[in-house]
Amino acid sequence: MDSQQVAGYEFLSEIGKGTAGSVYEAAMASGEKCAVKVFDSMSSNASLIGERVRRVLNGGAQDVVVPIREFSFDSRPSYLVMPLLVDRPEGDGGMLVPRTLESGMTKLREDDAWGIVENLARRLAVLHSARVAHGNLKPGNVFFAKDGKLLIADFATGLMPGVHRHFYGDGILYAPPEQLRDPEGYLREDGYGYDVFAFGVMAYRLLTGSFPRFEEEFSKVHSVDVSLFGDVAPEEIAEALERESRVTWPEEVEDERIVRCREIVGFCLSLDPLGRPGNMREVARFFDRIDRDLALEKVNAGLVSDKEVAEKKKVRSDRKFKFVSIVALGLGAGWAVTQALWGWDATRRQGKYEDYERNALSEIADLKERRDEAMVTEKAALDERDVIQARLDVEMKESAEEVAMAQMTNERLMDWLLEEGVDGVPRFEGRKERLKILAGELDSQLKEAEKRPLLKDQVAVLRLRRAEVALAAGEIENGEKLLGEALEEGDLSDKMVMRGSLRLLLLKSQANATETGSLLERVNGMIEKVLVNDEGGKLRAEGALKLAEGRLRMARGDEKKALDSFESSLQKYRKLSRLYPDQAIISLEVGRRYLDAARAAEGAGSYENAARLRGEAAKHFTTLAKKQEKPSDELRYQIASAEAARAISEWQQGRIFEAERLARAGVIQLKKLSSRKPDDFRVTVDLASQRGIIATALRDEGKPKEAQDLLKMSIKALEQGLKKEKKNWEARYLLASLKWQLAGLLGLQGEGRSELVIGREARNELRQILESGAT
Repeated sequence: MDSQQVAGYEFLSEIGKGTAGSVYEAAMASGEKCAVKVFDSMSSNASLIGERVRRVLNGGAQDVVVPIREFSFDSRPSYLVMPLLVDRPEGDGGMLVPRTLESGMTKLREDDAWGIVENLARRLAVLHSARVAHGNLKPGNVFFAKDGKLLIADFATGLMPGVHRHFYGDGILYAPPEQLRDPEGYLREDGYGYDVFAFGVMAYRLLTGSFPRFEEEFSKVHSVDVSLFGDVAPEEIAEALERESRVTWPEEVEDERIVRCREIVGFCLSLDPLGRPGNMREVARFFDRIDRDLALEKVNAGLVSDKEVAEKKKVRSDRKFKFVSIVALGLGAGWAVTQALWGWDATRRQGKYEDYERNALSEIADLKERRDEAMVTEKAALDERDVIQARLDVEMKESAEEVAMAQMTNERLMDWLLEEGVDGVPRFEGRKERLKILAGELDSQLKEAEKRPLLKDQVAVLRLRRAEVALAAGEIENGEKLLGEALEEGDLSDKMVMRGSLRLLLLKSQANATETGSLLERVNGMIEKVLVNDEGGKLRAEGALKLAEGRLRMARGDEKKALDSFESSLQKYRKLSRLYPDQAIISLEVGRRYLDAARAAEGAGSYENAARLRGEAAKHFTTLAKKQEKPSDELRYQIASAEAARAISEWQQGRIFEAERLARAGVIQLKKLSSRKPDDFRVTVDLASQRGIIATALRDEGKPKEAQDLLKMSIKALEQGLKKEKKNWEARYLLASLKWQLAGLLGLQGEGRSELVIGREARNELRQILESGAT
C-alpha cells in the first residue's frame, strides 16, 4: 500500500488481512514501530466502529482493549493506530506473528486455560459496562500484552449491520445462530448476547481443543481467514448448529469448582438467546460467585467446629479451676492442724514442721499460679467463643442480606416466568437451562438459609420461589409438594400465595386434572381479596382463572360450559391487551384464547363456530406479526398452527377443496419452522395433521401411492416424537387416525395383510388412550 494513504506513517509490511480490512507494521516519524489497521469501506461500517471506539474511550474501558493511539473514521481510508503486539520467531525469515490467543492456544494447560477464561469474562464485562458489544469475538481478536495482560481488539467488525460486502472470516465459527441470520440485531443491542455465545465457544475450545458444535467441519477451517465455507450461507451454518442442540464435555470431573465453571460455559452456549446470560457482566458475576460460595460453605463448616472447640475448652477450664480451689483449701486446712500439733510438742516437731511449712507454702503458691492460669484460660475460651459468635452473627447478617438480594432478583425472574409460564410456551433448550440454573441457585440458597432459625420467613419465600420454578418446568408433583411446605413454614404475603396457587392450578388444568375444583374456588377468593386495586393484575389473573375453569369443564366432558369459560377468558385478555397495547406476550395470549374457544366449540359439535374462531386467531396472530420488525419463531408458529386448525375445521365440515388449500399453505410454513425448531414436537404434530388432509385429497384424485407416502412420512415422524412425549394423547389420537387412514388405502389397493397389521396398530393406539383415562 502507498504510505501516503495514512499521513505520518511509513508502511513496512502487511501483518494480516481480515474481514474488515488489513493490518500493517508501520513506523511513525519518531521511528517507533506501531500497527495500523486500514478499514475496507465496503466490508466495514466506519461510522459504527468510530461510535463504539468513542464509547470505549468515554466509558472507562481503555484498559481492556488494545490501546488506541490515534484513529480517523471520517477520512478515506478509515484507520486505527495501535501498539505492535507481535513476535518475530527465529527461523521464520523475519515474519511477524501477532501475539494473540489463537497463536498461543495449543500451549495452554487446563489450569492456565481456566484462568484465561475467567479473566476474559471480566474484561468483556468491562467492555459491556461501557455499552460496547464486540460482535466479532474470536481468539484472533484477543491479544497478550508484554506483561501477559489480555487485551481485546477489532470490536464492531465482521458480521455487522451496514456492511455492503461480507467476507466470512473465522469469526463466523464463534457466532450464534441469531447473528448468522440477522446481523442487524447488533443495533438492537442483541450484540451482548452474541458475545456471550462467542465467549462460550472460545472457552470450550480453550479447555477441550474442540468446538462445542459442528466440530468436524469447523476444525478443518478454523485457521483460514477468508471465504471459509465457499458458497455456504450463514443461515445454513445456523441450521447446522441448531441440529446439535446439546453440548457435552469430553470427560467427567470431580473438582466442584470446575463443575460449576463448566455449568456457566454451558449456559453461555445455549442456542436460545433468552436462555443465555444477558451480557458478560452477568457471566463475570457467575464466575465471581463460585469462589465466594465455595468459601462460604467451607467457612460455615469451620465456624461450627471452632465453636464446639471453644465450648469444650471452657468446660475443661471450669473443671480445672474447681479442682485447684479444692486442693488449695485442703492444704490450708492441713497447715492449721499442723500448727496445733506444734503447740503440743514444739521441740520434737520443730524441724519437721518447718520443712512441711515450706513445702506447703510452695505448693499453695504453685496451685494459686495454676488457678490463675486456669482463670486466664477460661477467659480466653470465653473471649474466643464470643469472637466466634460475633463472626457467626456477622455471617448470618450477610447471609440474610444476600437472601434479600436474591429474593429481589427472584421477584423479577418470577414475573418473567409467569409471563412466559406454563401455558402453551414451548420448552426451548435455553428455557430448560435457565430454569435448571435458577433451580440450582435456589436450592443452594435454601441449603444455607435452612441452617439459621432466624431466617425462617426467608426460607418460606425461597421455598415458594423454588415451587414456582418447578411448576414452570412442568413438575406438578414436586411443585405442589414444595408449595405446601412453603405455606406451612412461614408468613407469606397473600399475593405470593395467590400467584403460586394460580400457577399450580394452570398446570394441573393443562394436565386434564379433574380434581382441581376446590383449588379453583380458593384461588378465585384470593384474587378478589389481593388484586382489588390492581386492574391489570386482576384482569390477567381472572383470565388465567377462566382458562383453568374451561379446561376443567372440558376434562369433565361439559364442552358447552367450557366454551363459556374460554370466551370469558378471551374477553379478559382482550381488555388486558387494550390496557397494555405494547406488550406482545398479552397479544399472544389473546390469540391462544381464540384457539381454546375454538376447541371447545368443536367439542360441542359447533364446527362452523370453531372454524370462525380459528380464523379470528389466525387474523390476530398475523396482525401482531405485522407490528413487529422481526416476528419471533413462536409467533410464526402460532400463525401457522392457527391456519392448520382452520384447515381441520374446513375438512370436518366437508369443504375439502378449501381444507386442501389451507393445508398445502400450512405445510410450506410448517416445514420452514421445522428446520428452525427441530425439537419442537408441536410443529411435527401440526405437519402430520395437514399431510393427513392432503393425503385424503390425493386419494380422491386417484393418487393412492402419493397419499400412502405422505401418510407413512407423518406416521414415522409422530412415532419418533412420541418416544419422548409418551403422554401426548392428542398426538397419539392423530397417530391412530393416520394409521386407520393408511390401512384403508392399503385395503383399496388389495394389500389385505398390510391393512390388517396397520389397522391392528391403530386399534391398539386407541385402546391405550382409553385405558389411560385421557379425555
